[in-house]
Amino acid sequence: MKTSYQQPIVTDHDAGREIALADYNRHGKCREPGAADDTTWAAGYREMAAEIKALNAVLEPIARQHLGFVTLTTRNSDADDFRDVAVWSVRDALAAAYAAGQKAASRP
Repeated sequence: MKTSYQQPIVTDHDAGREIALADYNRHGKCREPGAADDTTWAAGYREMAAEIKALNAVLEPIARQHLGFVTLTTRNSDADDFRDVAVWSVRDALAAAYAAGQKAASRP
C-alpha cells in the first residue's frame, strides 16, 4: 500500500524562493525551468547531490542507532519505511543530529 504525503519544500537561496523538492532536484540550484544553460544546471545538480550524500552520511547512522531504520532511502514498503518509535528515541536522535551539526559548524 502506498502512502501519500505532502511534497517537501526547500528554499532555493539563489532564487530567493521556496520550491518543491522534486523541482529542486529536477532543475538544480542554478537553473530556472526552461533555462538554456545545461552546464550551469549540471554543476548545480552535482553540488546539490554531493550535499545530500554528505548529509545522508551523517544522518543514516543516527537513524540506524536511535530509530531502527536500516536506511533513509525510501523503499516503498510500509514495513520498511515506517516505524513505531519511542519519544525518548526521537529525542536521542535529535540530540545526536544537533551535536553533529555543532561539530560540523565548528570545523574551519
